[in-house]
Amino acid sequence: MSWVPDLIASLSPSLADAGLSPDSLWGWVVIAVVLALGIVLMRGLVRMSHHFEITVREGQVAFRGRFPPECRSVVASFFRNDLPSARRIRIIARKNGTAGLRFQIDGSLDTGEKQRIRNFLLVTLSRP
Repeated sequence: MSWVPDLIASLSPSLADAGLSPDSLWGWVVIAVVLALGIVLMRGLVRMSHHFEITVREGQVAFRGRFPPECRSVVASFFRNDLPSARRIRIIARKNGTAGLRFQIDGSLDTGEKQRIRNFLLVTLSRP
C-alpha cells in the first residue's frame, strides 16, 4: 500500500486549500481503519457469545448456531401455527452458566407472547 502516501501527496494542493495537511489526513485514515476493524471484531465476538439464534420473518423460520436439528421442525411449526400474527421475531439463546439457557426475544410481541415462546423452547429443548 505504498501508493496511498503518494495519492495523499498528490492531493496536497487541494488539501491545503481545505486547511488539511497530508500528515493529518493520513492520521484520520489510520483512525478510520482502526475503528472499522474494531467494529468488525466486536460484532464477531458478540455473535460468538450466543448458543443459537432463531429468526422468523413472514412465516419463514431460520436457525443459526447450535440448535438441535431434531427440534427444528417442531419449533418452525410452532411459529407458523401458534404465532401466525408475529411477522418478525429474533431469538438469541445464551448459556447462563449451569442454569441453562437465557433467551433474548426481539420483535413486536407482548410480554405474554414472549413468555410463551420461552416456555415452549425450554420444554422442547429439555425433551430427551
